Amino acid sequence: MKRPASAVSRLSHRALVAPCALFLLAGVAFAQEGGPNLALSAKNGLATSSGPSSSVVLDQLPPITDAQAKAHPPVPPPRSGVSEAVYQARKAQAAVKNISPSTPGEAPADSGVVDTPTGAGFTGIGESCSFLIPPDQALAVGATWVLEVVNACVGVYSKAGALQAGYPKSLNSFFGLSSSAFTFDPRALYDFVNNRYIVMADLSTATQSYIMVAASKTNDPRGGWNIYSLAVGGSTDFADFPTLGQDRQAIYVGFTNFLGAGGISNYVLYLPKSQIYSGAAFSYYYNFNFNVGGVNVDSIQPANVMNLSDQPRAEFMVNSFNINFGGGQCSSGCNGLVVWAISNPLVASGSPGPEVTGVVISTANNYSLPPNARQPGCSSGSCLLDTGDTRISGEVTYASGSLFAALNTAATAGPGATFIWYRVQPILNDNDARCTGAFLNACPQITTAYIREEQCYFCSGRGANGSSWYGTLQPDPEGNVVAVYAYSDDNSYPGLAYVSKRVTATVLHDNGLYLYAGQHFYNQQDQYGRNRWGDYTGVAGGLLVPTQGVMWFAGEFSDASGNWRSAMGHTAFNNPKQP
Repeated sequence: MKRPASAVSRLSHRALVAPCALFLLAGVAFAQEGGPNLALSAKNGLATSSGPSSSVVLDQLPPITDAQAKAHPPVPPPRSGVSEAVYQARKAQAAVKNISPSTPGEAPADSGVVDTPTGAGFTGIGESCSFLIPPDQALAVGATWVLEVVNACVGVYSKAGALQAGYPKSLNSFFGLSSSAFTFDPRALYDFVNNRYIVMADLSTATQSYIMVAASKTNDPRGGWNIYSLAVGGSTDFADFPTLGQDRQAIYVGFTNFLGAGGISNYVLYLPKSQIYSGAAFSYYYNFNFNVGGVNVDSIQPANVMNLSDQPRAEFMVNSFNINFGGGQCSSGCNGLVVWAISNPLVASGSPGPEVTGVVISTANNYSLPPNARQPGCSSGSCLLDTGDTRISGEVTYASGSLFAALNTAATAGPGATFIWYRVQPILNDNDARCTGAFLNACPQITTAYIREEQCYFCSGRGANGSSWYGTLQPDPEGNVVAVYAYSDDNSYPGLAYVSKRVTATVLHDNGLYLYAGQHFYNQQDQYGRNRWGDYTGVAGGLLVPTQGVMWFAGEFSDASGNWRSAMGHTAFNNPKQP
């Protein structure tokens, strides 16, 4: 993207350069398995942060004002690497390829048993807070508090949905920036091991892109935070679509870098938790130009290591093929995922540096650029809802040896957009020979990965030309899963939906539930003429009681005024009699 508690209803069937010197290290070789015979590679770098750019107590900031909200620059769509005209032409062609006769919508109550357990939810920040489209949903849930971040606004809630007094706050004020600073694409996580909240966002100025990273000083997000500002890329580059993950050692931040001279690069930063949590200066490694067969990938998603008992020997990352593949944004179709492993990520005396390896794995389903979504009164044209492209847009979660991810695609045998979800098991070896002495066995490499579960959800199309898009998965400690997604069709305005499955089931086999159904025609076009919906949904793990895993999720729906409104909810399998 470039500068300038309620009732739950049933869903109808429907280069990085920090402020320091930059050192380029040797390229890194990668393994490959199960896909085309292509080489994978990337480059290493080392940078230094001078310490927190600011420290803030969130509770002490005044509530965001209309003047602050209106001063924030608009949020254009994620960059696609091509002109807007080409992007729109590809989207139109995707719709043409998927035209089929409309069929009546079928409500779950009328079409059989719904196995997804009913959850609970509450509304969050609304469009009136920021005057921006779209919200872009970030969610972090700790032991007591729910933290929501959208473009320009920060809210803190009790788990029962009570917005705390004095909220929402300005995202720019939170980062210590002026009201007119161009921040966008927030992400958030909760570190259950250290009981800290983590928030990040992009910041763009006329001459530089920055990654803003914040970590709470305690388990209460209303208290103090350490704020870091990391300069990235060249003066004419633009850092877009940041991603966020964590393991026991580091915070991982990825982004796609659009070069001023044209084309893309990509980066993943490995930021040490201990120094960030204590507010200290630090050095950090990063890798850039992750590529397959010499072609750079985009939107690499580092995993959020969720469970308290999980101790993976490497941080894993996943990306689909998108901007540079399949005729561009997979407009002619793509297959496969890339799974990366990062071990030995932190700067230490005598360390050989990060060990970065990757594999390409084939997918059972091909995927392609999704057509935009219909809504009542809109079957074509600029009122269609933008469904994005084939990148993995939401969080990837690591739990009990598996990676959970989802991407958007076109329905294969019917109209509309849908999503494909995956459970991937990565496999590591013991160590790379370059890691010896004090670093012996600190550098395992990924040797292969297996897709243990894969489903194209309603790939044959949903009734009434329905679309399900921006799916994101959240497992619980047992391995049960909820998928949150946006939904609309010829009879249903855009709403926030979810569907769940037991770990012992193989597929999401019901039509899902609405957390909040859409209430009004939504048509809010940005400066490029896209009817913008949020670019990703949010998920979070949590415990409702010590023995019960809870799956949290967040997104948006169209309210009675035709504006977006965010919502958060949770569900759980807490009864053996539930399917």
